Amino acid sequence: MGISGPVIPENTPNLVNTVKAAEIAGVTVRTIHNWMKAGKVEFLRTAGSGVRIYADSLLREPWSTE
Repeated sequence: MGISGPVIPENTPNLVNTVKAAEIAGVTVRTIHNWMKAGKVEFLRTAGSGVRIYADSLLREPWSTE
């Protein structure tokens, strides 16, 4: 049985915070941070030292080990 990928609702903005990214991907916020550190998802840093994840980068199977 394979892992099913995330489904991004149509009204979701392209940039989402880590909590929303985790919700979309069905993982924890810690996992999102690990994926960011490993370069598995694209993100940008905000002026207030926060981060925003590109929602479409969650479709590239960041959970894959390949």
